[in-house]
Amino acid sequence: MFAAGPWTTLPALASLPIMAVAGEGDYIIPVLGIMWAALMAVAVWVRRSSEVGSIRRSCATWVASYSALLAIMMLGMAFLFATAAA
Repeated sequence: MFAAGPWTTLPALASLPIMAVAGEGDYIIPVLGIMWAALMAVAVWVRRSSEVGSIRRSCATWVASYSALLAIMMLGMAFLFATAAA
């Protein structure tokens, strides 16, 4: 719970069945964006419920910031792909 590694690998592992079924990036990119956004929300919740100065809080801050960045990138790419195809 205190290390950032398991947090970041869970969305990647959860996306494997989606990639196997869809087979294309058109479906996986928005799904990954939503998954990263959900991970960010959980990390923010963990950060708020942790005491100041704890390792758990600093790990949750790191996970929230990077998952927010990845969510913005994934959802931005999905938006760009949708507008380019139209």
